[in-house]
Amino acid sequence: MIGVDQLAWMKPTAVIINTSRAEVFDEAALEDALRHHRIAGAGLDVFNQEPISPANGVLSLDNVVLSQHSAGHS
Repeated sequence: MIGVDQLAWMKPTAVIINTSRAEVFDEAALEDALRHHRIAGAGLDVFNQEPISPANGVLSLDNVVLSQHSAGHS
């Protein structure tokens, strides 16, 4: 649902929060937008590969907050 085109429409001050399904975002497009500061940041607790791979590029970004998905435990 959210890919390169939708991310390009966002302001550089936008912060994305995704706590629903990883498939909502094109993960590579989101990482690219964050890496090149086309958006300000992201808060994520769902990932295409769970648990998140140590090779996932978002782990090296300082404009991303990551959390475990534990909504079912609340």
